[in-house]
Amino acid sequence: MNRLKPTQQGFIALDNFMKLPVAEEYQLRKNSTTEGEWKLVPFFEWFFRLAEIVNKYLYSMWYDGLVYGFCSKEDAENLLRCVPRSVLLVRFSDIEYAKIKISVKDRNGDIRHHWYEHSDLNARVLSKELLVNQRFSQIDLIYPDIDMEV
Repeated sequence: MNRLKPTQQGFIALDNFMKLPVAEEYQLRKNSTTEGEWKLVPFFEWFFRLAEIVNKYLYSMWYDGLVYGFCSKEDAENLLRCVPRSVLLVRFSDIEYAKIKISVKDRNGDIRHHWYEHSDLNARVLSKELLVNQRFSQIDLIYPDIDMEV
Protein backbone atom coordinates (compact mmCIF):
# COMPACT_ATOMS: atom_id res chain seq x y z
CA MET A 1 0.00 0.00 0.00
CA ASN A 2 1.23 3.48 -0.79
CA ARG A 3 1.38 6.65 1.28
CA LEU A 4 0.49 10.04 -0.13
CA LYS A 5 3.60 12.16 0.40
CA PRO A 6 3.84 15.88 -0.33
CA THR A 7 6.75 17.52 -2.14
CA GLN A 8 9.32 19.54 -0.20
CA GLN A 9 7.12 22.59 -0.79
CA GLY A 10 4.17 20.80 0.82
CA PHE A 11 2.22 20.13 -2.38
CA ILE A 12 0.54 16.92 -3.47
CA ALA A 13 0.37 16.13 -7.16
CA LEU A 14 -3.24 16.05 -8.36
CA ASP A 15 -2.61 12.78 -10.16
CA ASN A 16 -1.45 11.18 -6.89
CA PHE A 17 -4.43 12.63 -4.99
CA MET A 18 -6.88 11.18 -7.51
CA LYS A 19 -5.22 7.87 -8.41
CA LEU A 20 -2.64 6.73 -5.85
CA PRO A 21 -4.07 3.69 -4.02
CA VAL A 22 -3.81 4.00 -0.24
CA ALA A 23 -6.40 1.48 0.96
CA GLU A 24 -8.19 -1.69 -0.07
CA GLU A 25 -11.86 -2.65 -0.15
CA TYR A 26 -13.16 -6.20 -0.37
CA GLN A 27 -15.91 -6.48 -2.94
CA LEU A 28 -18.06 -9.54 -3.45
CA ARG A 29 -18.38 -10.90 -6.97
CA LYS A 30 -21.78 -10.63 -8.62
CA ASN A 31 -24.15 -13.43 -7.63
CA SER A 32 -21.87 -14.50 -4.77
CA THR A 33 -22.18 -14.12 -1.03
CA THR A 34 -18.71 -15.41 -0.20
CA GLU A 35 -16.33 -14.93 -3.13
CA GLY A 36 -14.79 -11.60 -3.95
CA GLU A 37 -11.61 -9.66 -4.51
CA TRP A 38 -9.69 -6.75 -3.07
CA LYS A 39 -10.02 -3.44 -4.92
CA LEU A 40 -7.48 -0.64 -4.54
CA VAL A 41 -8.95 2.67 -3.36
CA PRO A 42 -7.37 6.05 -4.21
CA PHE A 43 -6.59 8.61 -1.53
CA PHE A 44 -9.40 11.06 -2.32
CA GLU A 45 -12.06 8.33 -2.16
CA TRP A 46 -10.65 6.94 1.11
CA PHE A 47 -10.33 10.36 2.75
CA PHE A 48 -13.74 11.73 1.77
CA ARG A 49 -15.48 8.50 2.75
CA LEU A 50 -13.98 8.83 6.24
CA ALA A 51 -15.10 12.47 6.37
CA GLU A 52 -18.62 11.32 5.50
CA ILE A 53 -18.53 8.68 8.24
CA VAL A 54 -17.40 11.24 10.81
CA ASN A 55 -20.09 13.68 9.74
CA LYS A 56 -22.84 11.06 9.72
CA TYR A 57 -21.97 8.75 12.62
CA LEU A 58 -19.09 10.08 14.72
CA TYR A 59 -19.61 13.83 14.83
CA SER A 60 -20.18 14.14 18.57
CA MET A 61 -17.32 11.75 19.37
CA TRP A 62 -15.05 13.70 17.00
CA TYR A 63 -16.14 17.03 18.50
CA ASP A 64 -15.53 15.72 22.03
CA GLY A 65 -12.01 14.57 21.13
CA LEU A 66 -12.77 10.85 21.46
CA VAL A 67 -11.59 9.93 17.95
CA TYR A 68 -7.81 9.83 17.61
CA GLY A 69 -8.06 9.85 13.83
CA PHE A 70 -5.36 8.78 11.39
CA CYS A 71 -3.11 6.16 12.92
CA SER A 72 -1.59 2.87 11.81
CA LYS A 73 -2.01 -0.35 13.76
CA GLU A 74 1.63 -0.24 14.86
CA ASP A 75 1.39 3.39 15.99
CA ALA A 76 -1.81 2.63 17.89
CA GLU A 77 -0.14 -0.27 19.70
CA ASN A 78 2.83 1.92 20.65
CA LEU A 79 0.52 4.64 21.98
CA LEU A 80 -1.53 2.15 24.01
CA ARG A 81 1.58 0.59 25.56
CA CYS A 82 2.51 4.00 27.01
CA VAL A 83 -0.72 4.23 29.03
CA PRO A 84 -0.53 2.39 32.38
CA ARG A 85 -4.28 1.58 32.55
CA SER A 86 -6.62 -0.31 30.24
CA VAL A 87 -7.40 1.93 27.31
CA LEU A 88 -8.95 2.02 23.86
CA LEU A 89 -8.18 4.20 20.87
CA VAL A 90 -10.72 5.04 18.14
CA ARG A 91 -8.99 5.44 14.78
CA PHE A 92 -9.50 5.24 11.05
CA SER A 93 -8.15 2.16 9.34
CA ASP A 94 -5.07 3.11 7.39
CA ILE A 95 -5.32 0.20 4.95
CA GLU A 96 -8.97 -0.89 4.77
CA TYR A 97 -11.53 1.32 3.11
CA ALA A 98 -14.16 3.03 5.28
CA LYS A 99 -13.51 1.11 8.48
CA ILE A 100 -13.27 2.46 11.98
CA LYS A 101 -10.83 0.54 14.14
CA ILE A 102 -10.97 0.26 17.91
CA SER A 103 -7.54 -0.62 19.27
CA VAL A 104 -7.76 -1.93 22.83
CA LYS A 105 -5.24 -2.64 25.57
CA ASP A 106 -6.86 -4.68 28.35
CA ARG A 107 -5.90 -4.84 32.01
CA ASN A 108 -3.42 -7.66 31.29
CA GLY A 109 -1.64 -5.50 28.71
CA ASP A 110 -2.89 -7.57 25.77
CA ILE A 111 -3.67 -5.53 22.66
CA ARG A 112 -6.37 -6.39 20.14
CA HIS A 113 -8.15 -4.58 17.32
CA HIS A 114 -11.84 -4.51 16.43
CA TRP A 115 -13.41 -2.87 13.41
CA TYR A 116 -16.72 -1.33 12.50
CA GLU A 117 -17.93 -0.96 8.96
CA HIS A 118 -20.44 1.50 7.55
CA SER A 119 -23.28 -1.01 8.05
CA ASP A 120 -22.31 -1.49 11.72
CA LEU A 121 -22.31 2.25 12.35
CA ASN A 122 -25.65 2.56 10.59
CA ALA A 123 -27.14 -0.08 12.92
CA ARG A 124 -25.80 1.21 16.25
CA VAL A 125 -24.25 4.29 17.80
CA LEU A 126 -20.53 3.71 18.37
CA SER A 127 -20.34 5.73 21.61
CA LYS A 128 -23.07 3.54 23.13
CA GLU A 129 -21.49 0.41 21.67
CA LEU A 130 -18.26 1.16 23.53
CA LEU A 131 -20.19 1.35 26.81
CA VAL A 132 -22.42 -1.74 26.45
CA ASN A 133 -20.38 -4.24 24.43
CA GLN A 134 -18.68 -6.86 26.64
CA ARG A 135 -15.47 -6.52 24.60
CA PHE A 136 -14.95 -3.11 26.17
CA SER A 137 -16.43 -3.70 29.65
CA GLN A 138 -13.07 -3.85 31.44
CA ILE A 139 -11.60 -0.79 29.74
CA ASP A 140 -10.97 2.29 31.89
CA LEU A 141 -10.03 5.00 29.40
CA ILE A 142 -10.40 6.34 25.90
CA TYR A 143 -6.96 7.39 24.70
CA PRO A 144 -5.15 9.25 26.13
CA ASP A 145 -6.88 9.70 29.50
CA ILE A 146 -10.64 10.20 29.08
CA ASP A 147 -12.78 8.19 31.49
CA MET A 148 -14.94 5.65 29.63
CA GLU A 149 -18.04 6.76 31.51
CA VAL A 150 -17.96 10.23 29.91
